Amino acid sequence: MGLEVFGVTAFDEHRPGAVRQRIAAAYERARSNRLPRRWTLQPPPGWPVAPTLDEELNTRDVLRELHHRTD
Repeated sequence: MGLEVFGVTAFDEHRPGAVRQRIAAAYERARSNRLPRRWTLQPPPGWPVAPTLDEELNTRDVLRELHHRTD
């Protein structure tokens, strides 16, 4: 997919410079990779999009309010 990965472990807590170097190396590999990116942050057209948690909670609140009005 053209993603670059680097790892960080608990041991790295004492080696922040090493973590910065791995991050910089991953950025450089990503920049130098000329292959097309096959991933996106946006869903493709027609892709089903699940509601966000906020939307789910708002829907729940509206339904709860409607239910209380009919009681």
